[in-house]
Amino acid sequence: MWLLLAFLCFLFNGLSAFFFKINTMKGGTSEKLLFGFYLAGSLGSGLYVWYTQTWVWDVKIIIAGIIIGLAATLGNLLYSKSVYIGPAGLTATVSHSHVILIVIMSVFLYAENLNWLEGIAIFFIILAVLLLPFDPNQKLRISNKLWYLFVGVAFIGFFIRNGGLKITEEMNLNNSPIIFISYVFGFVWFTVTLWTKRNEEKSTTGIVNGLFAGVLSFAMMQSLAAALAIGPASIISPIASANGIIVAVLSYLVYKEKFSKFQFLSFSLLLIGIILINS
Repeated sequence: MWLLLAFLCFLFNGLSAFFFKINTMKGGTSEKLLFGFYLAGSLGSGLYVWYTQTWVWDVKIIIAGIIIGLAATLGNLLYSKSVYIGPAGLTATVSHSHVILIVIMSVFLYAENLNWLEGIAIFFIILAVLLLPFDPNQKLRISNKLWYLFVGVAFIGFFIRNGGLKITEEMNLNNSPIIFISYVFGFVWFTVTLWTKRNEEKSTTGIVNGLFAGVLSFAMMQSLAAALAIGPASIISPIASANGIIVAVLSYLVYKEKFSKFQFLSFSLLLIGIILINS
């Protein structure tokens, strides 16, 4: 069951990320995209908590939600900004390499057991994640030194967001209210941001794309929380983080973007890893 949930994470995460791509293609702003993203995430996770009656007034849950919310918000914001000042492929690769830390944490801190076949599968999936964004035609020269700061904070933020849910699960905390608080944190952040820029460009393109991305992101986070409750994070996290494959495939189908050799290799490695995990 946990493997099915991991694949749902992969699917929802990829579809959510594709709306970020759509927003870029249509000229939507990052701030409006993330406002819609966190609005939808707050409503979805709030309704889920209400329906399942899982809200608990617990100091640990509130603190965890704020920490994960701050990390995720900074990660998403600075990742979007780092793409504009540095090579997109290298930015995505460094930011999403946090999955390596999650695997190390799960195996050495929480003593998750992996057989040799699962180890090879994880290696292939992580390699697929790292290779996917690279375009051999892309210049990797970084002229703006702020890129290092932005992508470094994004890396840490994404690790805290995904790894944090593993830690709270091990602490026997209910992740549903933590996810809700984290979305509310981001919603408040970008509500204030848009209010300060209320006299600027009025297009709602970014907000609409963000709403779709937020619904899918909420579905991904709940699937991730459910998967981590019953399965190993050392396998679940690499699968969930390979969402770039879906973005590449949809970009090929929708925007007629060509598959690079790196993308084809990444896709092949992902398939091999999935086959090995199911063996």
